[in-house]
Amino acid sequence: LEIICSRSDKALQYLLKWLSVTIKSGKNDTALYLKGPKRIGKSTLTDFLTDWVLGHAISLVTNSTEPLVTVYNKILCGKLLVVFEELPTFSEKDWNVVSGKLKQMISGSTLVYRDVYEKPFPAVNGNNYIINANDEAIKHCEEERYFICPVSCKRKGDHEYWAYLREQCFNKEVGAACFNYL
Repeated sequence: LEIICSRSDKALQYLLKWLSVTIKSGKNDTALYLKGPKRIGKSTLTDFLTDWVLGHAISLVTNSTEPLVTVYNKILCGKLLVVFEELPTFSEKDWNVVSGKLKQMISGSTLVYRDVYEKPFPAVNGNNYIINANDEAIKHCEEERYFICPVSCKRKGDHEYWAYLREQCFNKEVGAACFNYL
């Protein structure tokens, strides 16, 4: 509520519903977009979800843009949650290509997965996407495919707060409680 949603109850309700759909192996028709300066807590949420709630077998955190700028996207296959960490700012020309691909990834029910030297294959698209960015990675993000979380800078640089949060909450017990709540 305080950081990711900047104390907005409406944003919190959207976020909890989105996470609930994801936890239940559902497919959201939007991507969460967490934008703001470094060290404000964007990655704390996604680290917790991938490390303690879902696990790495069905979630992926990547700073690679390969699935967005090439046809090689097999790394996404079978992942319930995909986090694009520090998505770069694309040129307008590159964004037009990436945007079309992201739209299909976010809302498409199937994807064709490919890898180098392998035959492409279609499969169910169960991916839910979170984009963490320091800059304006998403252009024209007013579209209905993105939910922009109003991330607060209130705890920027508050190393004691973030260390305490990780020490107290990044464990199996809290991960299981979060999973069950959602």
